[in-house]
Amino acid sequence: MRTTSLPMLAAIAVAVLGAGTVLGQSPPNPPGKDQTRPPTDEFRAILKEIEEAYKAPREVNYWFGLGLLMLTLAISVTGYLLPWDQRGYWSTKVVTNLISGVPRIGDSLQRLVVGDANYGHHTLTRFFAMHAGILPALMVLLILGHVALFRNHGLTAKLPKKSRDAMF
Repeated sequence: MRTTSLPMLAAIAVAVLGAGTVLGQSPPNPPGKDQTRPPTDEFRAILKEIEEAYKAPREVNYWFGLGLLMLTLAISVTGYLLPWDQRGYWSTKVVTNLISGVPRIGDSLQRLVVGDANYGHHTLTRFFAMHAGILPALMVLLILGHVALFRNHGLTAKLPKKSRDAMF
């Protein structure tokens, strides 16, 4: 019986999920062309948990990777409002109402994010600034740090969990 290694399965899954197309056919003008990015990033985080890549000396690199995952989700949330339609308006209302649930500072944090008591051009301007300026700049910095740490530490060592003849 031939077995496939975990990294090979991960590469296949990322190739299939990351493509966002079925049999090479992309839909005309896809509504959210980057909608497969967050699930593939979450899959990669789970893979790093399985590989135990969070252990010393690579724990800082692991946290950089989790920071990149959070930035990816933040870019997805801030980009949802930008078409300024009903779907974007109500999804932003839901997200900012979730922010207001933070104990002690939630209401002031919500007002900071929304920019006013009501949703309007201040909200749109702030979300655009975060989506197109602040979050991508942070992402570039975290990617540079992530790659530098990876080059410094190298690959995660593969230690066999069982003997050579064991099935798993």
